[in-house]
Amino acid sequence: TPRQGRRQRQMCIRDRLNFGSTYYIIRSMATFESAVVFPIVNVGIVSLSTLIGYFAFKEKLTPINWIGICLSLTAILLIAYA
Repeated sequence: TPRQGRRQRQMCIRDRLNFGSTYYIIRSMATFESAVVFPIVNVGIVSLSTLIGYFAFKEKLTPINWIGICLSLTAILLIAYA
């Protein structure tokens, strides 16, 4: 059915994105220590998800949410350049 075909295409896209992200995380570990890679990846996922929710889905963010985003970006920069 058309619905199943659409679902399979969505799953294929999702799987390729997951594979790609895992591939580049592993490759980055050849250059950087895991103590640098994992915090950046984890904080980056949360920050990016929040920003996508704000811009794509028009979610409302409180001032404390914006402070959290700024702190997480600051943490990424401090870890990356430490």
